[in-house]
Amino acid sequence: MKRYYFFLLFFFLTVCQSSYGQFYRKAHNYIGVKGGSSISWMKFYPNTNPYTQLPTDASSFNGYQVGLVFRNMSEEHVGILAEINYTQKGWQEKDRVGITYSRRLNYIEVPVMTHISIGKKNFRAFINIGPSVSFLLSEEEKKEVTVPGAKPQNYYGVPLDKTFDFAFCGGAGLEYRFSHQAILLEGRYTLSLLNVFDDGTIGYASSRNQNIGITLSWLYDFHK
Repeated sequence: MKRYYFFLLFFFLTVCQSSYGQFYRKAHNYIGVKGGSSISWMKFYPNTNPYTQLPTDASSFNGYQVGLVFRNMSEEHVGILAEINYTQKGWQEKDRVGITYSRRLNYIEVPVMTHISIGKKNFRAFINIGPSVSFLLSEEEKKEVTVPGAKPQNYYGVPLDKTFDFAFCGGAGLEYRFSHQAILLEGRYTLSLLNVFDDGTIGYASSRNQNIGITLSWLYDFHK
């Protein structure tokens, strides 16, 4: 797991140094922090588990996310946004088969996105779009049997087959700039492109994370 941390730190610093070295004469380089809420769910397909014949009843899971942000604006309205985030994902299941179940997945997430700013004044709109890679740090399961003898799903107690994830994300929001600083409010949707369970192990053709994050960021502009 330590090699993942070194990889993420090296990747983040490389992006920052490369951007600053290429555009230092004219670019606005922002560094800051972010935090907010995370609403996640797992997309299982088909809707009935082929092995257990139990209906899939996964619903949303509420968590949070915090992170570090770097933004390079090499042009007035177009730039690069890179982040290192701690994000809680997962899903929960309502008591439909006599068992209440939830699973929290804690990820280190690194999105690198194109940032498009709309407007010329201090108050602007923006769009972010690009890929993201994630590494699973830990997971936590909670299970409560409400009906004795209830049949569980076959993934209960089974570790995820993939601890690495690749996703596509896109977001939009509002930004206010003042005195070498910026405050941003963003809503972002992230769709995983990899299954967390192998279909041969669990039976689902698709088992992918989906996430909506609502975050507030504070950035400082080092441009002189």
